[in-house]
Amino acid sequence: MPGWFFVDAVLITDDGMPAALPTPPSVEANYNPHDRVDVVPTQQSRPILRRPHPVQFRGQSADLNASIGANDGAVLAASNDEGNTYLIDTIETSATPDESVEIANAIDIAPLSPWSNTSDSTRHATLLNDTAMQTDVVAAMEWAWKGYRTYAFGHDWLNVVTMADQGEGHDMALSLVDSLDTLFLLGLLDEFNEAADWAEANMPARHTQPGRVSLFETTIRNLGGYLSAYHLSGRPKLLALAKDLGTRLCRGLDKSALPQSLVSLVDGSTSDASYLAEFTTIQLEFKYLSTLTGDSTYANAVETIMNKVARIVDATYPNGILPVIADSYSGRLQHGQIKLGAGGDSYYEYLLKQWLLSGKTDSKYKAMYETAVTGIMDKLAGRTKKSGWVFLGELEVNGDLTPKMDHLVCFMPGMLALGYMHGMPSSHLDLAKALGRTCFEMYNQMASNLAPEIAYFNTVDDSNDIQVHASDAFNILRPETVESLMVLYRVTRDETYREWGKVIFRAFEQHCRLPQGGYSSVNHVDSPAPSKFFRREMESFFMAETLKYFYLLFSDESVVPLDQFVFNTEAHPFPIQWRT
Repeated sequence: MPGWFFVDAVLITDDGMPAALPTPPSVEANYNPHDRVDVVPTQQSRPILRRPHPVQFRGQSADLNASIGANDGAVLAASNDEGNTYLIDTIETSATPDESVEIANAIDIAPLSPWSNTSDSTRHATLLNDTAMQTDVVAAMEWAWKGYRTYAFGHDWLNVVTMADQGEGHDMALSLVDSLDTLFLLGLLDEFNEAADWAEANMPARHTQPGRVSLFETTIRNLGGYLSAYHLSGRPKLLALAKDLGTRLCRGLDKSALPQSLVSLVDGSTSDASYLAEFTTIQLEFKYLSTLTGDSTYANAVETIMNKVARIVDATYPNGILPVIADSYSGRLQHGQIKLGAGGDSYYEYLLKQWLLSGKTDSKYKAMYETAVTGIMDKLAGRTKKSGWVFLGELEVNGDLTPKMDHLVCFMPGMLALGYMHGMPSSHLDLAKALGRTCFEMYNQMASNLAPEIAYFNTVDDSNDIQVHASDAFNILRPETVESLMVLYRVTRDETYREWGKVIFRAFEQHCRLPQGGYSSVNHVDSPAPSKFFRREMESFFMAETLKYFYLLFSDESVVPLDQFVFNTEAHPFPIQWRT
């Protein structure tokens, strides 16, 4: 594999020459994302919503006690506890002008951006709603919820094989709590209120079950779900649930030098070794809980953890990228593989987002994030031999880069683009665009138009850029690529990202939709007809994240604006705490 590195925004090979990446055709230039395979068309559009248009935020939103009117398109209003009124109607907002990417020494040098030459006709100064696609996404959410509500309501998951409920030991109604804010944002208010009523009546008992729960999953799904649903709806019992659960989880944070993976909600006892991402991806939730309750206990507990991690970085990992396995008792990270997939991914995401949630006042996290991204560019980035597609591999202990990328890593384009939107260097956006192209190709190169769980990248010869092992050729409805397409679209205003999103959405509809309700994971994505039921459960993140991000991709930028909200790693939006 030829060596290469970044000089500002330009990819340089080890012979000193700039490495040009291919520019895909623009939408205007007869670019048809459906050329390679037949894709089932979307259903006939119906009226966009059978209920009022979902909330569209204005300005610095506070917790809204919303009174939703009955007429779609009417100007609606909500007031917070201070009496300030915020519009929540469907009026367009002006967007900031598109910013060109700065390329160092840009004389006859092809930029890293894979479509910087795209026709201006594919860009819009203001992002508009794609109401036809919004309609289809709402219908998909209704169908997924129908399966869950009919066969598994109040339990963790819908078992799509038996069409029955499925919970593993400690049933925390993950799918229900995780989906609350999606139901609200998509205007499915009857479904939201039914689910919220159930949660308020039944979840207190679930919080007192014996046994242990995952600290990470329970925080990002349940605690995050309560907090965002409270912010959107203003239902005080949801905040009470968040406070009760947060208090119970918080008891387990100081039982060892670094938190362990499992915690009892009854007595705070803990067990099992943990991964880096598990104890560094709970900070947004506990900090926002402190903001809402006025109790700093929660924020202080998770800040203590991050202070320990910061000391580890300073002492041992000055390039900012970390191994993923932790020794909870010694408080050290075990020397080993460094990767951005399972076990490590959201650590980097929460560095950026803790800075943003603080209203950009906590500069420690900005510095840690910038250092980490530089380390990622230097140590983990590679590109394929044939097409020059950029990927982020896994760094082995001996310093070799394995050209393997989990689908989970496809959160990176969105993270990098979000950072650029908030002032990070233009090279971050360049890498975001290049990775966004690669993540789309993980779908587009498969005969089903569905991405595998893991892809390997060919850095050796001119055969296929992407190679998939049979054991990795499954898709469980993950959200990361759709999330990144949404952020990239809002940051660049390039219609290509919506076109790519349509390809992925239609593939989910064609191959994963079940006749009784719900959606199934699939296997053999390299086949035009992948087989259903790879896993029994319809994962809660399909409704909590994947469908929410699809809806936001086809919405204008006033729907959960990225300069006013940050999403936790389970797609639950929290308002940025801007200081005035």
